Amino acid sequence: MKVFISYSAKDTHRVRIIADKLKKDSCAEVHWWEDSQRPGKAAWGQIFQWIEDADLVVVVISGSVLRRALAVGNEIGCAKAKGKVIIPLVWESPSLWAKLLRNLGAKVGIGTDDLGCIGDLVHIRINERNPEDGFQRLNEELRLIAAQKDEETRKALLALAGIIALGVLAAKG
Repeated sequence: MKVFISYSAKDTHRVRIIADKLKKDSCAEVHWWEDSQRPGKAAWGQIFQWIEDADLVVVVISGSVLRRALAVGNEIGCAKAKGKVIIPLVWESPSLWAKLLRNLGAKVGIGTDDLGCIGDLVHIRINERNPEDGFQRLNEELRLIAAQKDEETRKALLALAGIIALGVLAAKG
């Protein structure tokens, strides 16, 4: 399985954690700019190629990414145009200040209305203090996508075998 991760550069430390978990737990081939960039390659051309090759596009959503909406939006637009599966990971960083503001009725954190063009997609929330539940859910989704891909390949091979068998029968007849 190939995975592309879209993110804000300020979230590089989070993306490293996510990429390492995907590689370890799902044996995925993971591409993201800081880890996979190649000197001499056009940045957007390389990113769009990784998206083209990906089975899954993971978008790490944090306060930082909301401020970098244009670049991440380009990556999401490319993934949508290619019909890629997109899973937004909403990274929550709980703080005492945020808890206090929430208790006072203020909107703190990332809500569905903040997700823009991916607000209609089911997302996975990652709690920074206990990320394992979110990672487990992401790995389960990756396994389901891999199983679907395997089933599609199996069906295509069966169809091809049927066509070959019909060709052989027609040649004998």
